[in-house]
Amino acid sequence: MTQQENFQPPQPHAQQPQHMYQAPQAKPEISDMFVGKGKLDLFLLGSTLMLLLGLLFLDLLNSGAADSSDALLFMGYLLFHVGIVGLIGLLVVAGIVREDIPEGTRTMMIRVSGLIAAAFIFGTILFWNLRMF
Repeated sequence: MTQQENFQPPQPHAQQPQHMYQAPQAKPEISDMFVGKGKLDLFLLGSTLMLLLGLLFLDLLNSGAADSSDALLFMGYLLFHVGIVGLIGLLVVAGIVREDIPEGTRTMMIRVSGLIAAAFIFGTILFWNLRMF
């Protein structure tokens, strides 16, 4: 037997089909960016830190430890208000959208956000009324 008789041409590799079927994926919603799994904790922490930094700025100005300037006063109020609004918004949206959280927890998230909003509004009204006198 000669070498040419034993020679077999190389077999082409089995090619995978060019277009594999892929199941349609659900479109990500805008709420999933902020209250999706693993993200809710991060944004709640960020809102709470902004709230605390705003209170720190306002406390520094109130105690006299920092020079009273309009910029620090503005930054304090801005951080405080954005932190409160972010905290309330995240709790409400997460309580409505997240279905993987138990029902009782979701209900309490919505109730707590309402209590925070009521305390914030009451505190703001009280502060402005006391400032007038």
